Amino acid sequence: MSDNNVGYDPNAPEGESSAGNQYMSWKDIRILLVVMVLLIICLLPIYNMGVKNSEKARCTQNMKAIYEAMGLYTKDHDDGLPPLYRANDQFSPSLGPDTGRAYTWASDIQGYMGARANFVCPSAKPDEIVQVEDPKSDKTTVPMSYGMYA
Repeated sequence: MSDNNVGYDPNAPEGESSAGNQYMSWKDIRILLVVMVLLIICLLPIYNMGVKNSEKARCTQNMKAIYEAMGLYTKDHDDGLPPLYRANDQFSPSLGPDTGRAYTWASDIQGYMGARANFVCPSAKPDEIVQVEDPKSDKTTVPMSYGMYA
């Protein structure tokens, strides 16, 4: 009999355990876990780069949609751009009666935007997002991080 195959004994009675598990030992499991952790550590920067590229692509799509909405607005308004904001008698931004938010250029072109596009950059922090008046409803607002009112 060869000593190379110590874990298997063909003459051992059935049900009697052999010298060890013939599949994996604890040492093998530890080595496998270390390799998996190292693999995850190596792949984490690639995942983060993918997230940044995804945000960049969504931002580019939003900017393209804003550009197209501006073009549609100018066609409907004799080649005029939307005003920066609607002013009150003191020439400051007029605020909506129910929301208290300014009516800006984003409010004017909101209707020309596609359903998937918006005015919020995917990488914008919550404190960088302002709310402007929604032209469709006096009770809701439009979040916006691309450009602010004066």
